[in-house]
Amino acid sequence: MPPSRGTATVAAVPRRGPPRRAAAAAAAAAASAAAANVGDVDAVGNSPLPVRPAKRRRTPTAAGTRVKAEPHAKAEPRAEAEPRAKAKPRAKAEPRAKAACHAKAEPRAPASARVKAEPRSQEGVRAGCPPVADIEALAPPPGIDPAIAAADPWGGVYLPSPAAAQRVTDGLILMYGRPSHVQRNVDAPDGDGGGGRSVLDALVSTILSQNTTGANSRRAFAGIKARWGDDWRAVRAAGADALADAIRPGGLAAIKAGRIIAILDDLAANADRRGAGGDHRGGGEAGAATAVLPPLSLEHLRNADSDTAKAALTAYPGVGPKTASCVLLFALDRPEFPVDTHVARLAARLGWAPVIDREVTYASLNAGLPPQLRADLHVLLVTHGRRRCGARAPRCEGCALTADCAFFQKGGVPSDVEKGSSSNGATLSGRRRGGDVGVDSDDSWKPA
Repeated sequence: MPPSRGTATVAAVPRRGPPRRAAAAAAAAAASAAAANVGDVDAVGNSPLPVRPAKRRRTPTAAGTRVKAEPHAKAEPRAEAEPRAKAKPRAKAEPRAKAACHAKAEPRAPASARVKAEPRSQEGVRAGCPPVADIEALAPPPGIDPAIAAADPWGGVYLPSPAAAQRVTDGLILMYGRPSHVQRNVDAPDGDGGGGRSVLDALVSTILSQNTTGANSRRAFAGIKARWGDDWRAVRAAGADALADAIRPGGLAAIKAGRIIAILDDLAANADRRGAGGDHRGGGEAGAATAVLPPLSLEHLRNADSDTAKAALTAYPGVGPKTASCVLLFALDRPEFPVDTHVARLAARLGWAPVIDREVTYASLNAGLPPQLRADLHVLLVTHGRRRCGARAPRCEGCALTADCAFFQKGGVPSDVEKGSSSNGATLSGRRRGGDVGVDSDDSWKPA
């Protein structure tokens, strides 16, 4: 029977016939013929369903028919870079001409021929005072002894007259009262002088006062007395660690204890040499003798002059000019005027010094201040510096020194001498001239 219109004739593929490749090609041809007749209608008038084309399968390429890719062309070799040209050597710099300041300085005159020593720093010249370089051209104020002016590093230019020093002392006494604890009779070790303390007690108390307050230093000294009393040999035998524990309220205990023990070691060595042939007690056929060692003491300095005593004290570690000056003033009743931070600052504000310099101010005021005023004036200036005339916010209202105060006369404005001016102080990391650790301290030892 012939096939109806619109139907596709599909050739039967025998099981064992052409290869699968030929069968697949025949199936594809039949599918395309059916797709061409999709719109026709059969004899009955029905439209046949569309025939889904067979899924195309990727026919594998016969072996050996693949086209080999052309090999990549080799890149052309890079052209060799030209060698860099060598840098030209630099021309040697011409030697600089020697400045005139490099010329050899003329030898200085011997110390005996120099009368006026220049201060070490010219920075911070006080407003209203002449520059330090012009001091030699000025004459000392009236009332200054020429011999005193010659001993003053600033030539007596800034020294207060005895009347001005007396007015400042009287004004401070009016504000704070006379320092009744400053005693004069220190000849007898057990007397009232120096608060009943020995010279060694005074030295240890001053060391304890370094870099701390008066209340803390007094607690530290009381700790020593509570443990060992007046037996400094027992303190030395206890060692630095035990002493540091006793003086801990004073701060910097380990450093101060080490220095006190070093002083006691030196005193013990000297005392033991002197007492080697001293008092012996004992007996018996063996003739054994037990030596009684003398107590550790500095009382022999009472018979020495001030320069000798000061040299002996400053030879000890941690004892500088300010500490030695306090011991000489309060324990030996010598006419010394210690200069700490407060005194140096107030001396500059009063116009007694052109710069804040403790060492030069110490030399100047010890040359020119009346000896009978030094003890009271030192204590009063320290008190005034703590209570009213501080470094940052001085309270000038109601101060009894305004008539003699150059700082107040300039309007109470900090001048160049106080702006960025250091006090030439020593620190624990590096002392100046074997000096005080506590030159910046708020307290000096004062007899209780």
